[in-house]
Amino acid sequence: MYENLKKGESFAGCELLALCGKGSYGVTYLAKNPIGKIIAVKIISLPHALERELRGLKNYMAVSGEQPGLLKVFHIGKQEHCCYYTMEAADNCGDGENYIPATLGNLMRQGRRFPPEEAVAISRELLNGISVMHKANLIHRDIKPDNIIFVNGKAKLSDPGLVIAEQEYATFAGTLGFIPPEMLEGGIPANKQSDLFAIGKVFYCMATGNPPKMYPRFPDDMDISICRQLFPVFSCACDRDAEKRFQSAEDFLKELPETFAPPTFLEKTRTDFRNWKKLNSEKFRRILGAVCCFCMLLLLSVSAGYIYKSRQEKVLAELKNKVETFLAVDQERKGLTMFQLEVYLPELLPDLLAVKKALEESIKKKDYRKAAESVSVLQKQLRSAAERLKVPLPARSGGLEKDLASAGRCYGFLSAPLAQYLPRTVLEKYKQELAAFEKTLYSGYSGPRCGVRWGGFSNFQRHAVFVPPGAVKMKHTGKIHKLPYHFWIWEKEVSIQDFSHFMGISPQYSPHSNTPVERVSWNDILYFAYIMTESLRNNNSLPPSYIVRPPTEAEWEYVANNAWLGPDKTKFEDRAVIRKNSRNRSWPSGSKEPNKLGVYDIYGNMWEIVQPLEKTKMQNSVVIRGGSYMSSESSCYRRIEYLANQFIPYDIGFRLVIAPGNMDYFDKHFFIGEGAKTEVDGKIYELIGANYSCFNRKKAEELAALLGGKLAEFDNTEQFNKVCSDIPLFSESWHCAVGGVKKRDKWVWQNSKKEISFGFRKKMNSGKTEEKYLYARLKKWEGKNENFKFPIFLCQWDKKEFPFRNKQLESGKKLPGELFRFTAGNRKYMLIDSSMLWNTAVRFCELLGGRLACLDTPEIRKEVIKKLEKYKYIKILSGGYAKRNKWYFLNGKEITFNLQKNRASSIPSLNRNFAVLYNGEFYDSQFSQAFLCEWVEGKGRENSASSILR
Repeated sequence: MYENLKKGESFAGCELLALCGKGSYGVTYLAKNPIGKIIAVKIISLPHALERELRGLKNYMAVSGEQPGLLKVFHIGKQEHCCYYTMEAADNCGDGENYIPATLGNLMRQGRRFPPEEAVAISRELLNGISVMHKANLIHRDIKPDNIIFVNGKAKLSDPGLVIAEQEYATFAGTLGFIPPEMLEGGIPANKQSDLFAIGKVFYCMATGNPPKMYPRFPDDMDISICRQLFPVFSCACDRDAEKRFQSAEDFLKELPETFAPPTFLEKTRTDFRNWKKLNSEKFRRILGAVCCFCMLLLLSVSAGYIYKSRQEKVLAELKNKVETFLAVDQERKGLTMFQLEVYLPELLPDLLAVKKALEESIKKKDYRKAAESVSVLQKQLRSAAERLKVPLPARSGGLEKDLASAGRCYGFLSAPLAQYLPRTVLEKYKQELAAFEKTLYSGYSGPRCGVRWGGFSNFQRHAVFVPPGAVKMKHTGKIHKLPYHFWIWEKEVSIQDFSHFMGISPQYSPHSNTPVERVSWNDILYFAYIMTESLRNNNSLPPSYIVRPPTEAEWEYVANNAWLGPDKTKFEDRAVIRKNSRNRSWPSGSKEPNKLGVYDIYGNMWEIVQPLEKTKMQNSVVIRGGSYMSSESSCYRRIEYLANQFIPYDIGFRLVIAPGNMDYFDKHFFIGEGAKTEVDGKIYELIGANYSCFNRKKAEELAALLGGKLAEFDNTEQFNKVCSDIPLFSESWHCAVGGVKKRDKWVWQNSKKEISFGFRKKMNSGKTEEKYLYARLKKWEGKNENFKFPIFLCQWDKKEFPFRNKQLESGKKLPGELFRFTAGNRKYMLIDSSMLWNTAVRFCELLGGRLACLDTPEIRKEVIKKLEKYKYIKILSGGYAKRNKWYFLNGKEITFNLQKNRASSIPSLNRNFAVLYNGEFYDSQFSQAFLCEWVEGKGRENSASSILR
């Protein structure tokens, strides 16, 4: 019904001006919209075409934007039994009365000839548009002159209805002459190379004026110098062999000539001769006949020797080309082929390395016969290895979880370097079998799919990049870590707006909401990941046995190395926001180019918090990787351990993965606290504190005495260095209280009174030395008053006395640091005068044989509050803590009573807040002035109230 609309009629509020054309699925009109703008309207009324056209439009609109080479689509709508969309209108190439859309096909049919320079310029515009689509993994599928329109004189790709995602199944599409031979002969589905082949044919038609079937012929009247400069581009773009064609739009663009060089003397002579030959054709034939007879006699006399020589040169050239081709393929991924063998088939590696060494020696000697023989052996061995590693597809479904794992392993094999050594036919058949297997696999499943980028987060615009199974060699240990599972990693770092939307807090320093979030604690990151997991589970969008969580260090490094794709070829500063280009601020993630996997800012912009693979040396730490906007290029490759219980500085953020795990993960990795202890020469040392300066010298001595120990002292350099090695946080630059004091311009150990007669020096990278460790630490105290605050102190016990360290508690005497002790119910309590952080207080109470007070019944709370009436205006820390927006005591009981909000809160957090008693009520706070230790009757000697407090 819509094919016969007349000029002047109205459709969807637009006045129809002329018919542009009819296609298989719809009709297009020139129209004027309600505000007077000339546009084109395409109407699709066939029911079976609606879904295909809308899907193509959705794919196309995601990337078209302001790209000059892509047609702008303004609006999509529905009316009665059809859908329609409006877009830019083509220029008019008809006469003044009749409108003919200015497509490349119409212009060529009108006899328009495009000079080579103009043909190159138009092709460049189209390739820039194709590059944007291909980077988004989209394929046009029907590039031809009739689908290239001119808008204000600029060429644009039109007809977006056939656009699909690269891995998406679709019916055969395209136009003869512009379809690559492998699609016609082998039934291979459309891919990025099919678009590049079509662009090559369009370029040929524009530059020569010939139809596509005449390729590779040039017009007789075309300048020979132009032919010479265009032929390499045509031959690479339109080669029958897909492997010899351009592999990307960027490669195609690089080969397009910027300008055409003027003809050489020889080319000009050839052109003049060709023109003379046309004017004197009869005379030329007679001369040519005589010359041919002479040449035949001459050739017969000398050909025998040259034939043999040329054959030998040809054979050698072919052998050399075979060797160079093999080396180029191997070099593309720089050693990853051998790494894959080292990981999965180490028994084959010695033989392969021996053959590879023989190959290198033959190349040095330029003996390409032997080199080619070595290449043949290597190719055979690598093909055999690939066959052994090829993942078989299951004969029948084993359920969604097992089938997803099988598909992931198949993609892992296909992405790894050994797969390229299988015969092309075998590889294509395997891909087709995998595609057929996936058709049934994803029926009724809305979660992320193997092999493709996923954007199924319903509440905000965030995409995840597929990462196949594989292996990575860790930089900091040199150990190989296998990743036998696939996962998806967020393509960008978590932004402020993402974090604040779901968490309801904004801890960041940056004023820009689209920049990465910062200043978050490890527990808040876990909670954010928990919310993401629950959200996707509720939408049935998580693969079975997968959760959203921070990446492990191996997962992060595998992605940073581009999995199996090999190193990035772009400059580091083009991919990373670093000190050199950041202007001393963070930028929205995605401001730079992605890596080969499609992940943005894996290096630079913000350090990223990851989960360590092994237990870290530093107390209570996670790991940060990747550098930040304040880092140099070299420091971006560093690995730094960082405290889990502190707020993270301005240049540290995070990203998440969808990876194997269960809901127990969030409880297992929730940080409460742990000790940092070591034993050296019969002495036990433990570091007390964190990154909050709360101990003056006197307080550190009191607390060490309360624990039955003393501030650490060392007999020799070896003891000191061993403690530094075992407790790295002690050797960092933080001020740490130890047992050294200065008396009469000399440093002595306070308890033994022995002079500190040895110094500790550290050799710096520059070759110079600087006073470090103990002397540097002691000298920092010079000029400090007695109220100078330390964040940590090192406590020391004799090993034999350590089990009896709490004997002094039984005396009943008031101890150093003790404010008040009392009994409530079957529990005994001690109020300790120190404003240490909650995590430190938890461990301190454990060392006292008790626990941070769990006031878990109304009766206990009422009695304790009454007993502490004298200290009601001191903020007293208890054993209550926040976890995922709920409150718990250390004994696991949930806190059901309401807590008051502390008006003087620090940086906002949902999981770094603790229950503090003040003025008879419990407050949600991050700081305190004292803490309450509790011993419960009947819990064994270590926790027994009767055996500890008298």
